[in-house]
Amino acid sequence: MGKDLMSIREKRLALGWSQEQLATIAGLSPRTIQRIENGQTPGLETVKSLATAFETDVETLTRGKDMGLETTQTREMTKAHVKEIKGLHLHLWVFALVFPVLLMMNLFVTGGPMWVQWVLVFWLLGIVLHAVTVRVMHGSLRLPPE
Repeated sequence: MGKDLMSIREKRLALGWSQEQLATIAGLSPRTIQRIENGQTPGLETVKSLATAFETDVETLTRGKDMGLETTQTREMTKAHVKEIKGLHLHLWVFALVFPVLLMMNLFVTGGPMWVQWVLVFWLLGIVLHAVTVRVMHGSLRLPPE
């Protein structure tokens, strides 16, 4: 932490505020202030409220601190996660749009043996492997909150 940066507690004390006063000014509960000062990670909306109370911005308030908010590295990881999940969704949409066409071709155009079943098996295997890869790399198949 930089020398010019203070913790929430230090900022509060420098202004001569009690936890209750900060909570009132920030529109939070005193218990929330207690939790933050005891090391609990605040949510983004809470940090925004605190930044407003301290008449600063979120960036300045959180710079140099691990408050559980995104750093450049986690932002890049989140971007990669979103990209991977969107790729999986695209994979699913392409399957949903193309496979019925292949099925119709197999049934009505080429006739004969059902070759489309092999396309189905291997394509579904590809989708499962894609989903497993995303899950292993990012720990989730859900898009991260914005």
